[in-house]
Amino acid sequence: MSVVGLLHFVPFLTRESLRGDFDVAMHTLSPTMRAHPGFTVFLTELRREDARVFLINCANLLPGTLADDVGGTGWASP
Repeated sequence: MSVVGLLHFVPFLTRESLRGDFDVAMHTLSPTMRAHPGFTVFLTELRREDARVFLINCANLLPGTLADDVGGTGWASP
């Protein structure tokens, strides 16, 4: 892990988390309830397991996401 990378990543994660908060709130509080739950499979080129776990833990911090499988080099998010 690099300090420079972390300094770039933290603002990105904060910004995306706030965007996700607003988006999830608007979808769930609207009268038409436009939320469409489902699964999306994401493939990554991360080979190290600790890097994949870090990515999944960050994705779980974002509103409306839940990583449920860490098999191979991909992960699924509802």
